[in-house]
Amino acid sequence: TLNGNVSLDFANTQAGNFVLNSGSAAVVIAQDVTIDTEQGDTDDAGKILLGGATGGTGAASAVSASATGKTLTLNAATNAASKNGGEVSLGAVNNTAGGQYLKTLSIDARSTNGTPGTTGTVHLNGGIAVDRQATGDAITIASGDVRLTAAADTGFTFSTNQTAANQAGNVNLTNATFSGTNTGIDLTINTSSTTDGQAGTVSLGVFGNTGGGQYLNQLTVNTTDGTGAGGQVTLNGNVSL
Repeated sequence: TLNGNVSLDFANTQAGNFVLNSGSAAVVIAQDVTIDTEQGDTDDAGKILLGGATGGTGAASAVSASATGKTLTLNAATNAASKNGGEVSLGAVNNTAGGQYLKTLSIDARSTNGTPGTTGTVHLNGGIAVDRQATGDAITIASGDVRLTAAADTGFTFSTNQTAANQAGNVNLTNATFSGTNTGIDLTINTSSTTDGQAGTVSLGVFGNTGGGQYLNQLTVNTTDGTGAGGQVTLNGNVSL
């Protein structure tokens, strides 16, 4: 259970890694939590691995909240010249262990300087279900290497509204490049609401095979809202499936 922020920093040639080597046991968020692995944007950012000592399926803890309205920010980004973003890995985000959904999830593993290092790899080992119940971004992912990590023919869903008639949050993938680690992986993004004017928007990044090695099979986006026009969908890069 995480009850507060975790701030780490590069020192003595070692990045500030946050590793929950728990055998992929569940992670429960009890307060608004930020995990930040580089302070001051001067060095490489550290890893954030939830569930194991290695990325991908080796660090795949499911994440949920123990109270409503809680946020989780995973910041493994750096703005230092020629320095690298940190690796991030987690399992499904849902309400299973803690009993509640997160309000928002934000992940950033980029190297954002004009003379960048390498981007940090983000391993998503399950779908993401959050419940913002207000306008604004509910799921934000920023990395040049986001891998949907699963067996062949697995379906992933990103959803931002867990009660059909409520306000749905937005999904912001503007600064993300997605791939799969196996053939036949599908992604569904759902920001719909049954109430007019309460669907969330979706901003897509790039989809290809860079990083994980495989193209996604299907990408489905649902931003409907009853009888209204639905939420806006913005395309910011190529989509190759």
